Amino acid sequence: MSNYAEFKAAVEAMPGGSNTVRLDDVGLPSIMVKIPAMSCGSLVTGASEHDTHPAFVVGQDEKGYALIGKYLASIVNDRAYSIPGADPAASINADNARKMCRNKGAGWCMTPFALWSAIALWCKKNGTMPHGNNSYGKDVGNTQEKAVPTTYDSGHNNDPARTATGTGPVTWAHDFTPEGICDLNGNVWEWCDGFRLVWGEPQFDLTHTISVDPNNVDWKALDASSGSFVAPECKTGDSGVKANGATVKLNRAGSIYTWDTGIATATQNWENTAFGSLAYASGIGGAAKQALQIWGLGPDGAVADYKGDNFWAQTKYNERFPVRGGYWNNGASAGVFALHLRHARSRVSTDVGFRLALYE
Repeated sequence: MSNYAEFKAAVEAMPGGSNTVRLDDVGLPSIMVKIPAMSCGSLVTGASEHDTHPAFVVGQDEKGYALIGKYLASIVNDRAYSIPGADPAASINADNARKMCRNKGAGWCMTPFALWSAIALWCKKNGTMPHGNNSYGKDVGNTQEKAVPTTYDSGHNNDPARTATGTGPVTWAHDFTPEGICDLNGNVWEWCDGFRLVWGEPQFDLTHTISVDPNNVDWKALDASSGSFVAPECKTGDSGVKANGATVKLNRAGSIYTWDTGIATATQNWENTAFGSLAYASGIGGAAKQALQIWGLGPDGAVADYKGDNFWAQTKYNERFPVRGGYWNNGASAGVFALHLRHARSRVSTDVGFRLALYE
């Protein structure tokens, strides 16, 4: 890119100084937002101020910052980009979305689940839970807030569906400023890497393996008593739910981590509730509860703190991969804490996309 220096300087000159530009291996730019490293204690009640949030730990290295795409990803020549005014990439499964990111060169990755969680926790802490395209091109609670449509929903009177990246008002940014991360609430669901659900057991990639085969990740589970990360009890090759044991599980039978009473029956294979209403069962220790909060998997505060953001999970099936944020038809259920764990990584849908990140 011949005028890269000038373009980068112009972006970085914006008030706030958090926006920057990075080139990939073919010299094409993406606009990124620099997120300074944060401690767990700065985000979660009672957590240590001395422990760096896992979003900023790669392998054994603590990072001073992470870069995340200011905009939902669009794709050019099998590479993902963060650019304004684009139709967000959709109809792509998790593995291909990851590939579009990694094709860009060293350090590029699909947004880690931990990084999304850190940003969501920051929004809650700072009172800037972003609005967005969660009601056919507008925000359900602020219907005067709209963005530029790129597709239309034929099943809903051809109302707007996806909207062009970054064309919403500043309240659609994570910090309510022009420098913020756009469209974290609605538009399209976003695949996140480094976390999954296997037969109801949350499993974590603690090293952010951003440059290796995702099928060879050293997945860890969470010990329900000590809060330490341990070998999983559930494997993708298992034939069914393992309800009992020492690790945190979401399945209702023998559950250590539960939903509200009455949300689902024992015969249902998926459950959902408002994120803020998620209930911790009596068998879970304080350290494990805090770990779930740090990873954006459980509430720390009042139900109202999480708006209407919803939590869906399929607890009686094999591997389920996370998408976050919601899409154009989720209404008040969409938001930075909205989490959907009902689908395999192979899912392809017009309402599911992804976002870039970069660790330098």
